[in-house]
Amino acid sequence: ACLLLSHCQSNPASRPVEVQAVPPPKQFSLKGKMSISQGDDTFVQTRFEWSESGYQRRDITLSGPLGETLQLHMTPSRARLIQSDGTRVYADNGEQLMKNALVWSFPVETVPFWLFGQPSPDLDASFETCSEVNDPGVFCQGGWLINVLKYHDKGHTKPKLIRLDNPDQELTLKVYIRDVV
Repeated sequence: ACLLLSHCQSNPASRPVEVQAVPPPKQFSLKGKMSISQGDDTFVQTRFEWSESGYQRRDITLSGPLGETLQLHMTPSRARLIQSDGTRVYADNGEQLMKNALVWSFPVETVPFWLFGQPSPDLDASFETCSEVNDPGVFCQGGWLINVLKYHDKGHTKPKLIRLDNPDQELTLKVYIRDVV
């Protein structure tokens, strides 16, 4: 990564003025690919589908290359994970459920904003650049470095490839917008 996460956390900056913050829609559906690596070892490559229903329901399906599937269903008060063998695991929230069941996790409450190239309004964020030109697609939030590498559109409102990094794991999302409601 071109930035050190510690630099991001200790050097907050204002968002470049040419960026127009557009929050994610309340309802959307995305699909894409995700690879998760820790250090130099890639340990998960998966396809995913992510759908939001008015902040009341969030469904994430992860499908591995050998047909294994994990389904994560969340409401404001409960999270449920269904594994390929039908085993069900429950927790109060999705992030804790992922940590307990999968060993890795990401902030499922915040990621919907990141998938649209925006910081969550619930957490402080700092904006940095990797080049001489201000890059509105790079920011730090909640211990993560978010870097939108490619967009689907010229208006830079629909990210195509996003890299998320934190000190413990590197998470690379290839996001292909299927449907935005």
